[in-house]
Amino acid sequence: MKICKAILITSITLLGPVACDGSTPPSVPLSGPVVEERLQRHMPRLQTTRDFNPTWTAGSTRECLGRLVFEVDGPIEWALDPLRKVEDNEPPLFPDGVPGDRRERMGYGVMRVMVSQSATEEVMEMHRDRYQVADRGASVAAWTRGVQRREAEAEQARAAGEDEAIVRGYERVVREAKEELKIAHNRRIHSFGFPGELATESGTGRLAVRTLLGGNVISLVAYVNSEEGNPLREEAMAKIRRDIKRMRLRAPGEVPDEPGVCFPGLFFADDGTTDYHAHASFRYVDRPNVAYSIDTGYRPAPDEGEGIAKQPISNWRQVLAYPGVLLTMPADDVQRRDVVKPGGILAGGLSFDKTGIAITREGDTKRDPGVRTYQLYAGMPGIEGVQAMPFVSMTMQGWSQQTYPQLKQQPPPLEESEKRFDAILHNLHLRHTTPEMPDYERLLGKPTPPPK
Repeated sequence: MKICKAILITSITLLGPVACDGSTPPSVPLSGPVVEERLQRHMPRLQTTRDFNPTWTAGSTRECLGRLVFEVDGPIEWALDPLRKVEDNEPPLFPDGVPGDRRERMGYGVMRVMVSQSATEEVMEMHRDRYQVADRGASVAAWTRGVQRREAEAEQARAAGEDEAIVRGYERVVREAKEELKIAHNRRIHSFGFPGELATESGTGRLAVRTLLGGNVISLVAYVNSEEGNPLREEAMAKIRRDIKRMRLRAPGEVPDEPGVCFPGLFFADDGTTDYHAHASFRYVDRPNVAYSIDTGYRPAPDEGEGIAKQPISNWRQVLAYPGVLLTMPADDVQRRDVVKPGGILAGGLSFDKTGIAITREGDTKRDPGVRTYQLYAGMPGIEGVQAMPFVSMTMQGWSQQTYPQLKQQPPPLEESEKRFDAILHNLHLRHTTPEMPDYERLLGKPTPPPK
């Protein structure tokens, strides 16, 4: 109870009401003078972000994720999707099989974006074997015959005076066959211009595009209306094709100057207004036991409908609940639990909430020293309907050899890892681009073209 009270008091003292979700005024349509009024309400925070001048460390490199840029002081590697990923909740993996954040999710526009681990053409062949759509014409013809046969069986049962329950069973089989025929009609193979691509539509609205680029399988998944000629389908397909054309490979450490969204190894160039969600994990090569995860994205205003970003846990709930949840972890070998002093930290000129926990466990034998693992969290909720203020959260997880035997060492001291965590946060800010994002153009008093 004292811990939660301390977190609440510290957070309110450091951040004030401007950092709370409750301070964000009701969202309004983003058009005309209403946009200017809405942005003016948030101008102090937006100006803080725009005017932030990073103090880059000599010899460090930059990385980007979403519309953010941050600094790393050594070589890093990203956790990427397993080559044989079959479930959406299967976590991305580092090269040695240690997982990244299980909640990771990336998306752009209306598409999920997935980047696989290092792959070869053999992996693409595996995908073709599993997902290649059979010849549509043959499938339609087969199910057409199947529907006719089942209808004849149902009619024969009626004519023979079969029990009503039996007749209903035949009729149900007919309905199922007709549904399969409809799906067969809607199965399609598409072309988006990638060499050796596999672009299929399942017949139930799932469109999946897979291609081998830069040594990784890039998967783009969206759901569309399957009815040919439906205006909603045509609109969605046009948007998907437009967004796919914006995609290109991004070299490690490349931070583009133009507006757009970064993912591990990818970049989508845009005008600074497209919906997105970027949640990915990385680690320093020299400290494989410690993973950092950044979760950022755009939250549409309520009247704009749902976006691609999965709604993050409320910033306040996450900060207040984080130590409490971990303190109740059942572990017979836990020697000590220490809450990392909750408070605030400046990130890109803005205040983030920060907290965490360190757990000391017994070694494998009584002669082994205790093993200390830890988790840190920092984040802010952003502003709904304002691209210049995405939500941002960052977590750090220290893994032990007991949990993942493939690791060659135990995690470094919390103090060392926390310094890196804080250093990443210190210079984490929105990428300045040429041209600037429309939200910033409005703040600067420059005329902006109407949205397309």
